[in-house]
Amino acid sequence: MRGHGLRSLDRGNKQPTVIRRSLRGVTRASQARKGQPLKTYGIAYIATGLLFLAIDAIWLTVAAQRLYRPLMGDMLVDGFRLAPAALFYLIYITGIVVFAVAPALASERWTTATSYGAFLGLFAYATYDLTNQATLKNWPLAVTVADLCWGTFLTAVAATVGFLITRAFTSAN
Repeated sequence: MRGHGLRSLDRGNKQPTVIRRSLRGVTRASQARKGQPLKTYGIAYIATGLLFLAIDAIWLTVAAQRLYRPLMGDMLVDGFRLAPAALFYLIYITGIVVFAVAPALASERWTTATSYGAFLGLFAYATYDLTNQATLKNWPLAVTVADLCWGTFLTAVAATVGFLITRAFTSAN
């Protein structure tokens, strides 16, 4: 029985078709980069991180005055706290590389980076915003909606460009 999806099985093989295709992609990608994983993931981290930081800095500069400050007022600090912000970026960019860029490198498809990045962004930003929506008295719905859209978009773009830059640098070697 031959078909699509996880339920279809090849006659001679007990693994679903989708899993076999994914494993072939992982094998090809790992063979091409064998001996260079640190370099590959270092490039991915730096490329993804720089892009994420640059775009997010622009968003936060614009949105802080137009969206967050008017809606959240006294909940916001005047500047920002560097240590928690730095920890967020270090951890979150690692998440983008592990959960979106690495699978894209394995599948050799930019669409994997885009879709996995979008889902990661949606899940992560939803965790933060919906928890605030559920637990804080005056958390604005408009902030939740804007953040979910922004996190989905930003993470998808950062993962995709991070993948493309990493692939360009590692396939040249």
